[in-house]
Amino acid sequence: MKIPLSSESWNESSIRKRAHWLCDHARVVWNFEDILYDESFSYSVVSDPSPTATKPEKVQLDKTKRTNNHDRTKYSFDSINFYNKNEFVFRLIKEYLNQYPDTTYEKIRSLFPISIMDNGGSPLSGIVASMSDIMTDVQKGMYSEALINKYYKIGNPERYIITADGITAFINTQWSKNTLERFIIYANQAGFTISSHS
Repeated sequence: MKIPLSSESWNESSIRKRAHWLCDHARVVWNFEDILYDESFSYSVVSDPSPTATKPEKVQLDKTKRTNNHDRTKYSFDSINFYNKNEFVFRLIKEYLNQYPDTTYEKIRSLFPISIMDNGGSPLSGIVASMSDIMTDVQKGMYSEALINKYYKIGNPERYIITADGITAFINTQWSKNTLERFIIYANQAGFTISSHS
């Protein structure tokens, strides 16, 4: 925040952009991606700059949408430990590498190809992606650096794998029920038996 605050271009527009950036990142960190941000609330807060203006009432988010529509199915590849979708994919790929330690980066990418995620043009470098691949796609304009952590959790020191050829790679975290069903087909072909419960 030090750079934007000391900038000459720090004005209501730049403050609003920074607030949206912070909001987007907070929604990812606290796993509220599926709750829509209410733009009108932010305008009502900043529309009256007078110091005597009354403070807006607290807004309560309606979480019924999240509760009713959010798929909470848990998946397992050992019938003992059950995980949510993104944790399941990460742990299964990590387990595959434990069982087959000679697996290279290209081999793991071919076992779980990007075609699994064919869900309407989501910007991805792959289900398994190296930092080099991710940054190449950012430079091509496929998605912004701000979305890297959302899609790959690169800021989490426990969310990466290292392949036999020494490449550090990250696993995509964005899974719908449909894309996970396609992933399970490939997991079965790789020798895993998958179970689930709601």
